Amino acid sequence: MTTQQGETGGDVGTVELRGKVKWFNAVKGYGFLALDADNSDAFLHVTTLRQAGHEDLKPGATVTCAGVRGPKGWQVMKVLDVDSSTAVATAPKPPPVPDGIAMGDYIAALVKWYNNERGYGFVTREATEGDIFVHAAVLRRHGMESLAPGQKVMIRIAEGQKGLQVVEIRAA
Repeated sequence: MTTQQGETGGDVGTVELRGKVKWFNAVKGYGFLALDADNSDAFLHVTTLRQAGHEDLKPGATVTCAGVRGPKGWQVMKVLDVDSSTAVATAPKPPPVPDGIAMGDYIAALVKWYNNERGYGFVTREATEGDIFVHAAVLRRHGMESLAPGQKVMIRIAEGQKGLQVVEIRAA
């Protein structure tokens, strides 16, 4: 079989592809390459990447692979080579800063749940229905490490893009 670059492929039905990583998220378990031949996308699943001995890919890294064209486009079936020297340096994202200005005084709230690994959770006001988002960056700014379900806290809130969120917090 002849590939896009004119070389013979090893697996029946596959084509040798080469492209740069558009993005890859190991947590989500997949990412996409922008193919050199026509800049179309090729889907890359983390299990395929792991079979080649890699856990993650940085944007811009060059990947040579065997792929197939399916009804939804190209899919990488086997990673043949990864050249990380072409990857572009990405600056770490700063923690998100809550938008909005605190409304009113501190109010009593109860922690509904909080996930340390994800870095966020929700609290509820004792007298009012509705959840209020709380982000780990707010905790850190106010000297708190984590929250536990049922914990009482004092909060100041603001209207964010997706609803109410905690902008200031302290122990009750």
